[in-house]
Amino acid sequence: MMTLPFQRAVILEDEPNLAQALRIALERLGMTVDHGRTLAECREILARGEPDLLILDRRVPDGDGLDLCRETRAQGALCAVMILTAAGETADRVEGLRAGADDYLPKPFSWEELSARLEALARRAPPAQLGSDAWEIDEPRLRIRSHRGWVRLTPLEFKLATHLIRSRGEIVSRDQL
Repeated sequence: MMTLPFQRAVILEDEPNLAQALRIALERLGMTVDHGRTLAECREILARGEPDLLILDRRVPDGDGLDLCRETRAQGALCAVMILTAAGETADRVEGLRAGADDYLPKPFSWEELSARLEALARRAPPAQLGSDAWEIDEPRLRIRSHRGWVRLTPLEFKLATHLIRSRGEIVSRDQL
């Protein structure tokens, strides 16, 4: 299995046993995992920062995971999104992909297939623009991502932050800034 670039995953799953199994599997792959049973819980988790991987069930007590997928994409999220749900008809899969999901895996699924699909998502994940594991710079949106998530900056803050990131390990004088 390849090394996955995902450091933080968020799972929307209301079935406790499956949620726990997913958490264990993702943690074994080196990810930090947050779990919400409802859309409201996941919105609270996502408010703390964008994950690298978002795994969504469709049918949860307070709605459809696709609503969260659409919201996340509308906010400019670049994370990988996988729908993992019992709603597996062709129309459901098409709706999920058109809502912004990168992949759609109907339940029941095999762990081997889930692993292969995560590897495929990792191959398609955008590389960090600076080639650094610590920082990702999104110039069009004036935002920077660290291990804690995305931060939107003013134009001046963005200019200063990118200069400091690109000067890794070097002393930068006030005059240079």
